Parts: sequence; C-alpha cells; structure tokens
Amino acid sequence: MPLKGAYPKQMSQAIVDIAFLESLKNTSENTSRYSKCFFIMMTNDSVFWKGRKKDGIYKYFRSQENENQEYITGKIEFPKFCKGMPNKIEIKGNYTINWQKLKKDQSWKYFILEV
Repeated sequence: MPLKGAYPKQMSQAIVDIAFLESLKNTSENTSRYSKCFFIMMTNDSVFWKGRKKDGIYKYFRSQENENQEYITGKIEFPKFCKGMPNKIEIKGNYTINWQKLKKDQSWKYFILEV
C-alpha cells in the first residue's frame, strides 16, 4: 500500500513481487501448495495511475489512462536510478493493471492480479 513518493521504485517493486508470486506458483518442488496467487495494490496517491510520463515503468501503471493497455509480460527493465533493484526481470505470465475505485472512498484505487 504505497502512500507517497519514490514512484518508479515502488512500481518496480510491485513487478518484482509479481515475479516472486510466479516463482512460488511454478516451483517444481511445490507441486500443489500454491495453485493461485494474488497481487493486490491499493493507494490514494493518483501519481500511480496518472501523470505526465507514460513510458518505461510508468506505462504498466498508467496505460488505462491512454486506452492502450500495456501488458506486464516478458523482460522488464527497471530505471537505473532505483537502487537495490535488479536491472531487469522476466515475467512469464501476461498481466494488465485495471485500477478500480473503492466504493466508500473515491480517492482510493486498487487493482488485483491473479498470478
């Protein structure tokens, strides 16, 4: 639940977390332990779903605004200034972020991905 600041790093971390969930689900030693995994992100900071930048890491989180849905899939490179992050990661699945408004508080949005 990111609240403020470090947007590219928090977006990158979300994608790293999705890759981690994929690895939990697809580990050969883990035959049926995790048949489904879910990634849930919730924030009231609109910079995550709208903003000037619509390329790089931002395109996965802001593509709904463009009507050109970007899939989180394949080799994804992270901004070089995000310290402590890998240079890139591979996502085997095919995921799209579809921000939804919380019914009680319109300033909060969330999305859920089934991995």
